Amino acid sequence: MNQIACFLLVLGAVGCSGNGKELLFEESRAIAGDFDYRPADMKVAPDGSYVVVGEFENEITFEVGQITETTLTAQSQGAGFVACFTAGHALRWAALVDADVDAEVCTVDLLPDNTCVVSGRYRGTAVLGRGEANETTLPSGTLAGLADSDVFVARYNSNGTLAWAASAGGPQNDTVRSIATFPDGSCVIGGEFIDTTMTFARGEANETTITNAATRSMFVARFDAAGAFSWARTVSSDFVSRLGALTVMSDGTVVAVGEFSLEAFFGTGGGLTGDEDDMFLAWYEGNGELKAAFATSENADAIDVRGVAETAPGIIAVAGSFQGEITLGTTNQSILQSADRFDVFLCSINVADGSLRWAARAGGDDDDEARDLHVGSNGDLYIVGEFRGTLTVNGTVLTSAGSDDAFAAGYSPNGTPLWAFSGGGAGNDQADGVAELGDGSIIVTGHFVGPATIAGMPFPGQAGDDMFIAVYRP
Repeated sequence: MNQIACFLLVLGAVGCSGNGKELLFEESRAIAGDFDYRPADMKVAPDGSYVVVGEFENEITFEVGQITETTLTAQSQGAGFVACFTAGHALRWAALVDADVDAEVCTVDLLPDNTCVVSGRYRGTAVLGRGEANETTLPSGTLAGLADSDVFVARYNSNGTLAWAASAGGPQNDTVRSIATFPDGSCVIGGEFIDTTMTFARGEANETTITNAATRSMFVARFDAAGAFSWARTVSSDFVSRLGALTVMSDGTVVAVGEFSLEAFFGTGGGLTGDEDDMFLAWYEGNGELKAAFATSENADAIDVRGVAETAPGIIAVAGSFQGEITLGTTNQSILQSADRFDVFLCSINVADGSLRWAARAGGDDDDEARDLHVGSNGDLYIVGEFRGTLTVNGTVLTSAGSDDAFAAGYSPNGTPLWAFSGGGAGNDQADGVAELGDGSIIVTGHFVGPATIAGMPFPGQAGDDMFIAVYRP
């Protein structure tokens, strides 16, 4: 029988028990402040610790009332945070990413030495590692100065001190969606930029400007282990385009997935044609050379790609949401039909030719959206997100408590649904990140508004968004 051990980390842990569930913490801790806190991503390190990143308003306090109590204070409208917790769920360290206007840490990945790389966006001038030996100030490169955002990438040592930070940007809004690491400590990031150009390594000998060939472009860029810029590539579309996620494969290549409308152009590597809203797969060598690109869906009214992960050499799983009827894969295709509005999809694709291996759908009577995907050590797949109304995963029907609720679901390596659970309250609640702990437990992070029930256990809420972490023991 599955067990759910759950605790609320509203930047301090709240113990919970009852309903026959296992108690993870016996003490309760409170949060200082009545503002918004939103996690964006989470990864687990080889030593069992884990890192959560996101954004907050005004200030955020971890471990309230404990010896390790730590408060981060934003100097502006909002700031980003990077928080590392031990395998026993105690705060190890927390770092602030601050800027003149606001900042957000959007994505994180970890390295074998328990260091982490993060990426996000900021407006104005950003400061990372304030007061440390490697304190870094990142200038705004936007035309409007403070109105639009640039992107940053940074590496933190295992003790939470800043190792390095770098930025990139253009005249208008630039956004980062995903980050992934190579075994040598380098990393690759992906996102979008608007307007004509985006510049990397500004003011350095290898300063590089990529050009937007259309209305909106996506970028994939690599930085070495010391933070030096290596290369950048573009994916452009005259219409809607968005990079959803990327991953580094076991052979050192990079796979990026996202969505485009009608056409997509891959620098000098050719282009794709599609329908109103299609999914693409772009496959790069480690040096940035495009190996192949495919349109891996067609016919959908809309698609939103959110997660990608390697499941075996040359094979990836992709998760996201779609509306209408969608045909997945270049060959061996499968057709999924949404129940009404957005439904969740999960599929397995061969990278070499874009052919489909299998596809699964989960949905209900309103919008259902996937937010993250993780592959477990045994090959099982875990997806999280939010739904409204009901969500049916195989024969399991989840019902929201009010507006949007968070959900998590597990699938076997061949796409068979294994389990699903949900949590939330009357407000808008969602799960944002999922990973696996060393003992095989699945850890989920997300946010909720007001009182909510997560994994069958009630939690109080402050004003605005609060953050939760739930540990699921299959």
